Amino acid sequence: MDAILGCIMKYRPNDIKPWINSLNKSGFNGKRIIVVYDIPEETVKYLNDEGFEIYQTEQEYHLFLQRFR
Repeated sequence: MDAILGCIMKYRPNDIKPWINSLNKSGFNGKRIIVVYDIPEETVKYLNDEGFEIYQTEQEYHLFLQRFR
């Protein structure tokens, strides 16, 4: 099974629209999974409408600082 995994923090639909549009135009038809931190309800709805499986979680550290420890 093909899947794409993303992670976003504090994004609104217009912030991720280019990525979603690119994914849709590519013809990708696998599973869409995204981990989200602190996003507005409008973004959750947009991702649901675009077929994403959403995992919301609380952030303990800044995403980039944790990544480069």
